[in-house]
Amino acid sequence: MPRLLPVKTPDRQSLPLIKIVILLTLIALILTPALTQAQTSPEEHKSHHPGASDTAPATTDDTGMGMEKKDKKPGGMGMGGKSGGMGGGGMKAMMKAMARPKSSELFPTLIKFPELSTEQRTTLLERARQMESAGVAQLHKGFADFTQAQGRDDLAAMRTEAAAIEAGLSRFRSGLAVRQALNAGIAPQRTALQWYKSQLNLLPPAAMRSGFQLFGMTPFSLFICLFSLLIGLTLVTIYLLKVRRTSQLLARLTADPPVGPTLAAAEDAPAARTAPPAADTEPGCCSSAAEKTGQSEGLLEVGTRKLCRLRVVRIYQETPEVKTFRMVACDGTSIPFSYQPGQFLTISIPHAGKTIKRNYSISSSPTQGYYCEITVKREEQGVGSRYLHDVVKQGDTLEVQPPSGRFIFTGKEAESIVLIGGGVGVTPMMSVARAMLDIGWSGELYFIYACRTREEFIFADEMNILKRRNPNLKSFILISDLTEETDGFHAGMLTGERLAAWVPEITAKRIHLCGSPPMMEALKAMLAQLGVPKEQIKFELFGPPATPKKAAPAKSVSTTTTGATISFQRSGKSGQLQTDETVLEAAERLGVEIDSSCRAGSCGMCAVKLLSGEVEMASEEGLHPDDKAQGMILACQAVARTDLIIEA
Repeated sequence: MPRLLPVKTPDRQSLPLIKIVILLTLIALILTPALTQAQTSPEEHKSHHPGASDTAPATTDDTGMGMEKKDKKPGGMGMGGKSGGMGGGGMKAMMKAMARPKSSELFPTLIKFPELSTEQRTTLLERARQMESAGVAQLHKGFADFTQAQGRDDLAAMRTEAAAIEAGLSRFRSGLAVRQALNAGIAPQRTALQWYKSQLNLLPPAAMRSGFQLFGMTPFSLFICLFSLLIGLTLVTIYLLKVRRTSQLLARLTADPPVGPTLAAAEDAPAARTAPPAADTEPGCCSSAAEKTGQSEGLLEVGTRKLCRLRVVRIYQETPEVKTFRMVACDGTSIPFSYQPGQFLTISIPHAGKTIKRNYSISSSPTQGYYCEITVKREEQGVGSRYLHDVVKQGDTLEVQPPSGRFIFTGKEAESIVLIGGGVGVTPMMSVARAMLDIGWSGELYFIYACRTREEFIFADEMNILKRRNPNLKSFILISDLTEETDGFHAGMLTGERLAAWVPEITAKRIHLCGSPPMMEALKAMLAQLGVPKEQIKFELFGPPATPKKAAPAKSVSTTTTGATISFQRSGKSGQLQTDETVLEAAERLGVEIDSSCRAGSCGMCAVKLLSGEVEMASEEGLHPDDKAQGMILACQAVARTDLIIEA
């Protein structure tokens, strides 16, 4: 399973700064059109200053007026001398500025002058008329010379005369503007200011100077600005929501450190047992964000919740009587528990107004952290299988308990493994075969499967794929209805001779068996004849709950079970035990809840802690040695020899 690399998420403290930057950007985008209207290109600027020379640099005299070098000599019209408030040098500079070809240079000059006296105004008005006359004369001469140059088709001369016409027009306009301003009584500074506003497009159009306005904007302009602002705020809100959602997803994915790509052996450490929490009134869906135990037995840590729900997202019809149910976490994240190849899942089934629990081996590989699968055969007498086949559909949720069981193989228990299954007993074998391929296990794997017909061979297509991809996998499929070998299928029944031939040195191999009780008894006897040590054989039964095995009363003890009492500490209930009654049966009679499934002592679901007293158990297969050391017993098998106190 590939590791999820940690992704750096945005710092929450930086979000206000991000918001400020985005808002400033939006304001700048909204105001940009208005600001750009106040800017002029070089061509537009040149059009405001006709007749400007690109080569004649200007200088300034002591008055600060722009002057060409050829005009920088004394002389000109004086106004009032030293006592007139405007010295002769200042008036001369102003007149020289007015005489320049560029009309725009007159207005920067005007802004430097204060209010004029009557004498100054008269003199300046006369000078303005002279400017007009000089401009008209220059226009006439320019037009005449331009006409002659046009007749000669002299392009250079035409260009020169066009510039002269433009300079004359500029002189005329300069004089006319000054005369109009003086006649209207407008101060020089105001005249210059009006000219600046017109050049910068700051004067409002005549059509916009009347009617309702807010901040200098018409209702339509105001609507456009508000609408643009609303769009900007909407985009910012969407962006911030996306950032928040992304941060939550990344935090969830990087919440737990990744675990190495190997399966931990379950026998190296016993399964963690914790006191079940208070039952939820309505168990929620499983979530990988649930509280963890801190101990990992696989690729994901085990959730502490006793009950949760998984959603059925796919149902596959494997054979006419077998279906595979794929389940995922309701919130779409990884499943909230890990499991080992060969473990089973406990599912709560509603039946006759109450809830019963059934165990189903997990057929998927634990390396698939986002789903788990169970493969179930429909049995006419099976309440759980009929419910799953006939009632459950895609999209439904099932109440489950975290996986359990000791019938596992992770690749660390032995260097080779022999898997022997029959019918639907192939499911835990498939989980092992899939997991060993996923983790690249290098040991030898023998897969032996028996069924009645070829149509009943579950996972037939996938087994061919597994063989092609895993050279260490050797499979042998037996079909009892065949009379001769066909397409790689072996005809007949499984015998000791075939086992010895197919599995070299079988006495040194670890062997897993899974099938119906009659098949298991026959296989155990067969392996015993071949000399396989009993401790190397692991097995698991399947089918409906069995009748519990009863332990005979111990002859060495004078006290019989009749009259013995049992007390359940956590629930606070107690009562008299009946003859040969198991702890599980007594708990059900007194209304004490103890999880159970197989009722045959093999699944380990009903394990409880014995605080005081002695019991006898006909079967202890479902108990790990460490569980026994901690005082755990199987409630379905335990029969009292003395008074009992149970932690339940």
